[in-house]
Amino acid sequence: MRNYLFLSTLLFIYLFITPIIVYAQSELRAASDLAGGYNFSVRDTYNAQRIKDEFLNSMIKETTIALEDIKGSPFYTEQFLPGTLVDNLTGKVAEVFLRYNVYSDIFEVKYDLNSSESFGFIQKPGLDCIMDGTKFIYTSFKNHKNVSQSGYLQQINKFDSDITLLKRNYQKLHMPKPAKTSLEKDVPAKLSNHQEYYIAIANEISLLNSKKSKIHKDFPKHQAELKKYVQKQKLKFKTEKDYTILVSYYDSLISNKK
Repeated sequence: MRNYLFLSTLLFIYLFITPIIVYAQSELRAASDLAGGYNFSVRDTYNAQRIKDEFLNSMIKETTIALEDIKGSPFYTEQFLPGTLVDNLTGKVAEVFLRYNVYSDIFEVKYDLNSSESFGFIQKPGLDCIMDGTKFIYTSFKNHKNVSQSGYLQQINKFDSDITLLKRNYQKLHMPKPAKTSLEKDVPAKLSNHQEYYIAIANEISLLNSKKSKIHKDFPKHQAELKKYVQKQKLKFKTEKDYTILVSYYDSLISNKK
Protein backbone atom coordinates (compact mmCIF):
# COMPACT_ATOMS: atom_id res chain seq x y z
CA MET A 1 0.00 0.00 0.00
CA ARG A 2 2.88 2.35 0.86
CA ASN A 3 4.52 1.83 -2.54
CA TYR A 4 1.18 2.29 -4.26
CA LEU A 5 0.57 5.65 -2.55
CA PHE A 6 4.11 6.77 -3.31
CA LEU A 7 3.73 5.83 -6.97
CA SER A 8 0.36 7.59 -7.14
CA THR A 9 1.93 10.78 -5.81
CA LEU A 10 4.89 10.48 -8.16
CA LEU A 11 2.76 10.03 -11.25
CA PHE A 12 0.63 13.00 -10.24
CA ILE A 13 3.78 15.13 -9.91
CA TYR A 14 5.03 14.03 -13.32
CA LEU A 15 1.79 14.57 -15.21
CA PHE A 16 0.37 17.58 -13.40
CA ILE A 17 2.75 19.42 -11.08
CA THR A 18 5.80 19.44 -13.37
CA PRO A 19 4.10 21.37 -16.22
CA ILE A 20 2.68 23.83 -13.68
CA ILE A 21 6.22 24.76 -12.61
CA VAL A 22 6.31 27.13 -15.57
CA TYR A 23 3.57 29.22 -13.96
CA ALA A 24 5.03 29.38 -10.47
CA GLN A 25 7.89 31.78 -11.18
CA SER A 26 8.35 35.29 -12.57
CA GLU A 27 7.92 36.18 -16.25
CA LEU A 28 11.06 35.58 -18.25
CA ARG A 29 10.62 35.78 -21.98
CA ALA A 30 8.35 37.31 -24.62
CA ALA A 31 7.53 36.77 -28.27
CA SER A 32 8.35 40.37 -29.16
CA ASP A 33 10.05 39.60 -32.45
CA LEU A 34 7.21 37.31 -33.49
CA ALA A 35 4.35 39.63 -32.58
CA GLY A 36 5.58 42.96 -33.86
CA GLY A 37 6.85 44.10 -30.49
CA TYR A 38 3.86 42.90 -28.50
CA ASN A 39 4.82 41.21 -25.24
CA PHE A 40 3.17 37.82 -24.98
CA SER A 41 3.80 36.88 -21.36
CA VAL A 42 5.14 33.43 -20.69
CA ARG A 43 6.68 31.94 -17.59
CA ASP A 44 10.15 30.71 -16.73
CA THR A 45 11.47 28.20 -19.18
CA TYR A 46 11.64 24.59 -18.11
CA ASN A 47 13.46 21.70 -19.66
CA ALA A 48 11.22 18.66 -19.22
CA GLN A 49 14.01 16.19 -19.91
CA ARG A 50 16.31 17.81 -17.34
CA ILE A 51 13.60 17.81 -14.67
CA LYS A 52 12.79 14.19 -15.42
CA ASP A 53 16.45 13.13 -15.35
CA GLU A 54 17.47 15.03 -12.25
CA PHE A 55 14.36 14.65 -10.12
CA LEU A 56 11.93 12.01 -11.29
CA ASN A 57 14.40 9.34 -12.33
CA SER A 58 16.15 9.57 -8.97
CA MET A 59 12.80 8.86 -7.30
CA ILE A 60 11.51 6.26 -9.71
CA LYS A 61 14.24 3.86 -8.64
CA GLU A 62 12.31 3.36 -5.42
CA THR A 63 9.31 1.99 -7.31
CA THR A 64 8.65 -1.02 -9.48
CA ILE A 65 7.34 0.88 -12.50
CA ALA A 66 8.92 3.26 -14.98
CA LEU A 67 7.17 6.32 -16.33
CA GLU A 68 7.52 4.81 -19.79
CA ASP A 69 5.20 2.00 -18.66
CA ILE A 70 2.22 4.31 -18.37
CA LYS A 71 -0.14 3.44 -21.18
CA GLY A 72 -1.19 6.45 -23.19
CA SER A 73 0.19 9.93 -23.63
CA PRO A 74 -0.81 13.16 -21.85
CA PHE A 75 -0.42 15.06 -25.13
CA TYR A 76 -3.03 15.83 -27.78
CA THR A 77 -0.23 15.16 -30.27
CA GLU A 78 3.29 14.12 -29.38
CA GLN A 79 4.89 16.58 -31.78
CA PHE A 80 4.78 20.37 -31.67
CA LEU A 81 2.57 21.78 -34.41
CA PRO A 82 2.47 25.19 -36.12
CA GLY A 83 0.23 27.50 -34.14
CA THR A 84 -0.80 31.00 -33.22
CA LEU A 85 -1.20 32.74 -29.87
CA VAL A 86 -4.07 35.22 -29.99
CA ASP A 87 -4.90 38.13 -27.69
CA ASN A 88 -8.54 38.90 -28.40
CA LEU A 89 -8.42 42.16 -26.47
CA THR A 90 -5.75 43.75 -28.64
CA GLY A 91 -5.88 41.64 -31.78
CA LYS A 92 -2.17 40.88 -31.47
CA VAL A 93 -0.90 37.47 -32.57
CA ALA A 94 2.32 35.48 -32.41
CA GLU A 95 3.29 32.61 -34.71
CA VAL A 96 4.80 29.76 -32.69
CA PHE A 97 4.82 25.98 -32.33
CA LEU A 98 2.38 24.40 -29.88
CA ARG A 99 1.80 21.14 -28.05
CA TYR A 100 -1.25 20.60 -25.85
CA ASN A 101 -0.86 18.67 -22.60
CA VAL A 102 -4.42 17.39 -22.16
CA TYR A 103 -3.90 15.95 -18.69
CA SER A 104 -2.68 19.22 -17.17
CA ASP A 105 -4.65 21.43 -19.61
CA ILE A 106 -1.60 23.47 -20.61
CA PHE A 107 -0.19 24.58 -23.94
CA GLU A 108 3.56 24.24 -24.35
CA VAL A 109 5.17 26.79 -26.66
CA LYS A 110 8.31 26.74 -28.78
CA TYR A 111 9.51 29.72 -30.78
CA ASP A 112 12.01 27.50 -32.59
CA LEU A 113 10.87 24.00 -33.49
CA ASN A 114 14.44 22.70 -33.18
CA SER A 115 14.89 24.12 -29.68
CA SER A 116 15.09 21.73 -26.72
CA GLU A 117 13.29 24.26 -24.52
CA SER A 118 9.58 24.86 -24.29
CA PHE A 119 7.50 27.40 -22.39
CA GLY A 120 4.08 27.43 -20.78
CA PHE A 121 1.57 29.86 -22.30
CA ILE A 122 -0.16 31.86 -19.61
CA GLN A 123 -3.76 30.78 -18.99
CA LYS A 124 -6.07 33.76 -19.09
CA PRO A 125 -9.51 34.45 -20.62
CA GLY A 126 -9.09 36.23 -23.92
CA LEU A 127 -5.79 34.52 -24.70
CA ASP A 128 -6.50 31.71 -27.16
CA CYS A 129 -4.39 29.14 -28.97
CA ILE A 130 -4.81 28.00 -32.56
CA MET A 131 -2.92 24.76 -33.13
CA ASP A 132 -2.68 23.38 -36.66
CA GLY A 133 -5.87 25.24 -37.59
CA THR A 134 -7.86 24.14 -34.53
CA LYS A 135 -8.88 26.86 -32.08
CA PHE A 136 -8.78 26.40 -28.31
CA ILE A 137 -10.35 29.08 -26.12
CA TYR A 138 -9.55 29.54 -22.45
CA THR A 139 -12.77 30.21 -20.56
CA SER A 140 -14.93 29.39 -17.54
CA PHE A 141 -17.64 26.73 -17.56
CA LYS A 142 -19.38 24.09 -15.44
CA ASN A 143 -18.27 20.51 -16.05
CA HIS A 144 -20.28 17.26 -15.89
CA LYS A 145 -20.06 17.35 -12.09
CA ASN A 146 -21.64 20.81 -12.12
CA VAL A 147 -18.38 22.24 -10.79
CA SER A 148 -17.21 25.62 -12.06
CA GLN A 149 -13.75 25.58 -13.56
CA SER A 150 -11.57 27.34 -16.10
CA GLY A 151 -9.80 25.60 -18.93
CA TYR A 152 -9.43 25.12 -22.66
CA LEU A 153 -12.40 24.25 -24.85
CA GLN A 154 -11.82 23.17 -28.42
CA GLN A 155 -13.95 24.94 -31.01
CA ILE A 156 -15.68 22.34 -33.18
CA ASN A 157 -17.96 24.58 -35.24
CA LYS A 158 -19.10 28.19 -35.18
CA PHE A 159 -22.52 28.67 -36.77
CA ASP A 160 -24.11 31.69 -38.47
CA SER A 161 -26.51 32.42 -35.59
CA ASP A 162 -23.69 33.10 -33.13
CA ILE A 163 -23.83 29.55 -31.78
CA THR A 164 -20.62 27.62 -31.17
CA LEU A 165 -20.14 23.91 -30.52
CA LEU A 166 -17.23 23.29 -28.15
CA LYS A 167 -15.47 20.21 -26.84
CA ARG A 168 -13.57 19.69 -23.63
CA ASN A 169 -10.74 17.15 -23.82
CA TYR A 170 -9.65 15.66 -20.52
CA GLN A 171 -7.91 12.60 -19.18
CA LYS A 172 -8.14 10.32 -16.18
CA LEU A 173 -5.14 8.62 -14.63
CA HIS A 174 -5.74 4.97 -13.67
CA MET A 175 -3.17 3.59 -11.26
CA PRO A 176 -1.59 0.15 -11.81
CA LYS A 177 -3.22 -2.84 -10.20
CA PRO A 178 -1.08 -5.82 -9.20
CA ALA A 179 -2.39 -9.28 -9.95
CA LYS A 180 -4.23 -10.84 -7.03
CA THR A 181 -3.65 -14.41 -8.12
CA SER A 182 -1.24 -16.30 -10.35
CA LEU A 183 -4.01 -16.62 -12.92
CA GLU A 184 -4.31 -12.87 -13.34
CA LYS A 185 -2.01 -10.31 -14.94
CA ASP A 186 -0.82 -7.01 -13.58
CA VAL A 187 -2.80 -4.06 -14.94
CA PRO A 188 -0.43 -1.21 -15.90
CA ALA A 189 -1.05 2.44 -15.15
CA LYS A 190 -2.79 4.20 -17.97
CA LEU A 191 -4.29 7.46 -19.14
CA SER A 192 -7.78 7.36 -20.61
CA ASN A 193 -9.16 10.04 -22.92
CA HIS A 194 -12.58 11.60 -22.42
CA GLN A 195 -14.65 14.34 -24.02
CA GLU A 196 -17.67 16.39 -23.11
CA TYR A 197 -19.48 18.84 -25.37
CA TYR A 198 -20.68 22.37 -24.78
CA ILE A 199 -22.76 24.92 -26.62
CA ALA A 200 -22.02 28.63 -26.45
CA ILE A 201 -24.95 30.96 -27.14
CA ALA A 202 -24.39 34.69 -26.76
CA ASN A 203 -21.22 33.97 -24.74
CA GLU A 204 -23.10 31.72 -22.29
CA ILE A 205 -21.57 28.26 -22.21
CA SER A 206 -23.68 25.23 -21.29
CA LEU A 207 -22.83 21.55 -21.05
CA LEU A 208 -24.69 19.27 -23.45
CA ASN A 209 -26.11 16.10 -21.92
CA SER A 210 -24.77 12.87 -23.37
CA LYS A 211 -28.14 11.16 -22.88
CA LYS A 212 -30.37 11.29 -25.95
CA SER A 213 -33.50 11.50 -23.81
CA LYS A 214 -32.32 14.66 -22.06
CA ILE A 215 -30.08 16.62 -24.41
CA HIS A 216 -32.96 18.66 -25.89
CA LYS A 217 -33.47 20.27 -22.48
CA ASP A 218 -30.04 21.90 -22.69
CA PHE A 219 -31.21 24.26 -25.43
CA PRO A 220 -33.10 27.44 -24.52
CA LYS A 221 -35.59 27.16 -27.40
CA HIS A 222 -37.24 24.59 -29.72
CA GLN A 223 -36.96 21.75 -27.23
CA ALA A 224 -39.93 19.85 -28.67
CA GLU A 225 -38.53 20.02 -32.21
CA LEU A 226 -35.11 18.91 -30.99
CA LYS A 227 -36.55 15.94 -29.10
CA LYS A 228 -38.34 14.71 -32.21
CA TYR A 229 -35.25 15.30 -34.35
CA VAL A 230 -33.06 13.22 -32.04
CA GLN A 231 -35.53 10.33 -32.28
CA LYS A 232 -35.96 10.65 -36.04
CA GLN A 233 -32.23 10.78 -36.76
CA LYS A 234 -31.48 8.06 -34.17
CA LEU A 235 -28.72 10.15 -32.62
CA LYS A 236 -26.86 8.41 -29.80
CA PHE A 237 -24.24 11.07 -28.95
CA LYS A 238 -21.39 8.62 -28.78
CA THR A 239 -19.41 10.63 -31.31
CA GLU A 240 -18.70 14.25 -32.16
CA LYS A 241 -20.70 13.87 -35.37
CA ASP A 242 -24.02 13.47 -33.54
CA TYR A 243 -23.49 16.63 -31.49
CA THR A 244 -22.61 18.52 -34.66
CA ILE A 245 -25.75 17.28 -36.42
CA LEU A 246 -28.03 18.37 -33.57
CA VAL A 247 -26.46 21.79 -33.04
CA SER A 248 -26.53 22.39 -36.79
CA TYR A 249 -30.24 21.62 -36.79
CA TYR A 250 -30.80 23.97 -33.85
CA ASP A 251 -28.91 26.67 -35.71
CA SER A 252 -31.22 26.21 -38.69
CA LEU A 253 -34.28 26.59 -36.45
CA ILE A 254 -32.90 29.77 -34.92
CA SER A 255 -31.92 31.21 -38.29
CA ASN A 256 -35.33 30.53 -39.84
CA LYS A 257 -37.08 32.29 -36.97
CA LYS A 258 -35.15 35.52 -37.47
